[in-house]
Amino acid sequence: MVKAQNNQDGPVAPIWVRRPEALHLVAYSVAALVFTGQIVAVILRGSDWPTSLSVLLAGGGVALSWWKPWAGLVVASAASFAVTAVGHDPLSVWMMAVLVLFSVTLRGKQPLAGTGIVAAFFLGAFMTLGGFRGGAIVGAAALFSAIAGGATGAALRIHREHWRTLEERAESAIATREIEATRRVTEERLQEEGRRLPPLSAQQPRGRAARMPWHSTTSPAAGVTTAGASRAAGR
Repeated sequence: MVKAQNNQDGPVAPIWVRRPEALHLVAYSVAALVFTGQIVAVILRGSDWPTSLSVLLAGGGVALSWWKPWAGLVVASAASFAVTAVGHDPLSVWMMAVLVLFSVTLRGKQPLAGTGIVAAFFLGAFMTLGGFRGGAIVGAAALFSAIAGGATGAALRIHREHWRTLEERAESAIATREIEATRRVTEERLQEEGRRLPPLSAQQPRGRAARMPWHSTTSPAAGVTTAGASRAAGR
């Protein structure tokens, strides 16, 4: 059977398209490194329990977002507010919230809502409790990093869906070509078999006529009847 084969020389999908969980693992791995660094810093500095609790809150938010994206994003964002409230720079915790936002939008959640949640906690902490080291410039950079995190996750998700749509169309086109090739092969075989068969339909009536030489429009019974009628008329 003739089949259309898929072209293996075409563009290969990136690994994050074929395995989207790879990007999630990268984001959570970086968040875990940041969290570990914060734990080490808390231990080395001998920070008080409110600071330690704020850092643990951030780590708990990251872990929760793996199963509950929205709840984890809220907790991780609130942790930056809590760290600012105890008088420490929330930049590292803020990075964890941005990484969670990236993962949430990559899963297909609403990017505007996610960015709004993170920005609301950031602006609340920045305007009420204090700011980042470096002043407004560092604060503005952190805000734009949140917007970039949400936009990047949403853009990668859209690109992945577009790539999958193209793959589905390509597979559909290949299947259509295979069906068309099979249909043409079947038709050619039927035509070939038809040419091999003798024209029996054209020979069958002629054979019947040859086996019936007495076939005529006047039957023998009609002839006997006519002869009897002639004798009666002669008498």
